Amino acid sequence: MRVFVQSAALLVALSAASAAQAFMLLQDELFPRAHFSERSLARTGQFLNTHLLSTVGVDAVETPSNEQTEKRIFAALGVAAQAAFNVGEKLRFDMRANALRSIASTEVTENSGWKKSESASELVAAAVARFALNDGLRVGGGATWVLRPAAVETFEFAQELARTEYSPYNLLAPEFMFSKENGSGWSAGLGWRPKATRQRSFRRDAASEFTEFNEDVALDEQWSAGVVAQLQNSRQLSLDVNLHGVGETQIRDPKTGTTNDDGSRRRYELSGLLGLGDTGSHKMSFGLGYQSIGYTDQGNVSPQSIPLWTLLIRDELKWNDLNARLDALFGYGTDTQSLPDLNAHYRRIIVSVQAGVLF
Repeated sequence: MRVFVQSAALLVALSAASAAQAFMLLQDELFPRAHFSERSLARTGQFLNTHLLSTVGVDAVETPSNEQTEKRIFAALGVAAQAAFNVGEKLRFDMRANALRSIASTEVTENSGWKKSESASELVAAAVARFALNDGLRVGGGATWVLRPAAVETFEFAQELARTEYSPYNLLAPEFMFSKENGSGWSAGLGWRPKATRQRSFRRDAASEFTEFNEDVALDEQWSAGVVAQLQNSRQLSLDVNLHGVGETQIRDPKTGTTNDDGSRRRYELSGLLGLGDTGSHKMSFGLGYQSIGYTDQGNVSPQSIPLWTLLIRDELKWNDLNARLDALFGYGTDTQSLPDLNAHYRRIIVSVQAGVLF
């Protein structure tokens, strides 16, 4: 009986969520790349493109103190679409939407009795209207809508089972944008999305006991900026940066060493993409990206918050009137949690593929 109670208590602890939780969009986590220039600085007229999205990856946490390795294997599938069209000479609409479904399975390799399974979905839709002023200036605004359907996590430990069911929720965040186009072949822009919060409930079921909680979830404030430059020989260079959570105030208590938030950190993302000139039916592009550390305290380290490097290889193909695009993105991150008697080593590997057509 004692073992049963201890196992149930541990299962509840494992399924616990933080008191205040900031979440990352699945697309930002599984396809980690700043891309404001692609969304908002296209110099072309009306267009529509659709893509299939796929990702596989592995998160590993090695703990030397007990010689155990926690391995999480995840995968996701989805679709995305983006469209832009002009209304008259002054007004332009940019719209995008994506839907993703992800699953993950976690095991401790040295303990076959510890398992965790996750599943989650996400739908994101955004629309921005931009009005043209003089000298290539455009100002605009719109909104981003996020829907998170119900999600489930299941745990197994010492032959005991636990289940956490998260309620669905949605939120709406306004978005504002400013851009400048230059006749010599470059465009630059700045975007801002303020923080948006919503409350959700979740229910834990462990050892025939049920507990229900409510918590606030938040989509962090984000500043985005990008520039696109046309180079010689039909080459193109784009540079992008995102700043997340820049409006948060984080004050550390000198006595306890803790902060007044959920342990997250103001985070930035950098990415660059160089498009080579056309070579027949192919146009190749190569990009690099970096995502900075995403936590303030070592106790909040996770595979999603460690620094991450990415490499993007893009091939744009032209077949008569059909334009197709294939993206292959590779991500690798590593970090060490320096806690007494722990020193866990975190690693994340991501391989993402996007394939689509441009109409």
